[in-house]
Formats: sequence, C-alpha cells, structure tokens
Amino acid sequence: TFDLIVKQVNKAFCDLFALAPTQLIGNGLIDINPELREMHILNVIQTVLDTGESFYQPTSLFANENLHFWFETFISRLPNHEIMVVINDETAEVEARNAITAERDRAQQIFDIAGVIMLILDRDGNISAINRYGASILGTPQEELIGENWFKRFILPVEQETVQKVFQEMLAGKQEENRRVESEIITTAGEIKTIAWTNTLVRDANGYVIGTLSSGEDVTEQRKMIHELQLINSVIENSLNAFDIINHEGKFIFVNQAYVEMWGYDSAE
Repeated sequence: TFDLIVKQVNKAFCDLFALAPTQLIGNGLIDINPELREMHILNVIQTVLDTGESFYQPTSLFANENLHFWFETFISRLPNHEIMVVINDETAEVEARNAITAERDRAQQIFDIAGVIMLILDRDGNISAINRYGASILGTPQEELIGENWFKRFILPVEQETVQKVFQEMLAGKQEENRRVESEIITTAGEIKTIAWTNTLVRDANGYVIGTLSSGEDVTEQRKMIHELQLINSVIENSLNAFDIINHEGKFIFVNQAYVEMWGYDSAE
C-alpha cells in the first residue's frame, strides 16, 4: 500500500478540478476525489512504481455532478520514487473536433438527401463524392462510383473531348461558375439522360482549386415532352387539314396555315 499525498500542483490542475491549492496539497488524492478509485488509478500508479515505465491514457471523459471535461494523462516515476501526474485538458480540442464532425455530418446529410444529383470531381475528373440520388440516376451504388472517371464512364464518347475541355477551362477560371447548362449522360444501363447542371469550383484551405461541385437536375422527361409538343405543333402547322383552337370565350387562339388558306383570313385576324 502507499499514500497518494499531493505535494505540489499548478494553477491549471486546480482550475481543471475547481479546487484551491489548499484543498489539494497535503491531502490524499483518493480522499480528494474518491471517483479516481473507480478509474483504477491505484493499480496504474502501483505498476508505474514497480516497473518505472511511464503510463499514458488517451483522451477520456471525466464527468460528475459538477465537472465535465476531456483529458489525457501521463504518469511517470521520478528518481526519488515519487509519482508525477500530468493531465492535459483536451476539452476545447475535443469540442472543436465534435463541432466540425457535426457540421460535416449535417452537410453530408443534406448532400445525401438532396433531390438532385450532387457530384464532386477532382482535378482529373474522377468522382470524389456523389449522393444517393445521383447514384440512383446513374444506376450504380455510391461506393462503386468513387474513383471512377466521370467523363470516360458517363459522358457519350462523341462528347467526351468537348466536355473535358470545358471542365479544364472551368478549373482554370475561364468558365463562369453557377451557370445552368444542359448536357447528356449515359447511365450504367446505357440509358441517355439530359441533365441540367450548375457547377462551382471547390478550393482547399489555401484557395487552390481542387475540383468541382455540381448539382444536376434530371430534365430528361421535360425535354422529351417539349420535343413531342414541338413535333405535334410542326405536324399541325404543316398539315393540309385545317386546325383551330378556340378558348372558353369563343375566341381563336390558334389556327394553322391550312385554316387560313381555307377561309381566306390572315392568321393575325
């Protein structure tokens, strides 16, 4: 057995445990904080005394009714066989890391649940990240897409050179960011889809461009409907049969050329 009598403490130690030096110096460490016994501190110190080997405890949480902090511990045996305990308060670092992690998780959640394609490419055009919706559009699981070259895998062969040139120009700052552009992609199943993209640059902490972030809306069906309407309009307009459309007030809102020629009116009339 041995006594853990506190002989010397610094201000940081006192502040960490919210105790005055007079409450520590000359008193037994376990008497000061009985919870240390549950942390097996006695066994650790005994081992350090017996072997002379220092002990390190990685960042851990200390919490009771009054205190809550994160700390790491170094315990060493001094030449006179006294024990030196060094406690580093890691609370600020842990809370900062937790805040960053929480923010990253929120961003990842938004990234994943977005109802549009979210795509990050590195400078070589390889996929760094893609959300679930994007993966579903492409027809391939997310994890299988990471590292794949976007242009070789999902851009039509006849358009690869042109699209890659635009990509390189954007990295060089020669293309306007956040401009809506439409292009076709080919899915894993070979289906052609039209995507409306908005692109922006991704930079590191030093401002160096490391890739692009793109959001893409699948407008395939919209473009198909527009094309079909244009086709129908063309058929009607060029038909030899007369066509007219009248609104609920009985007024003409459309007549084709055949109608005009049949009745001898100008279309504006």
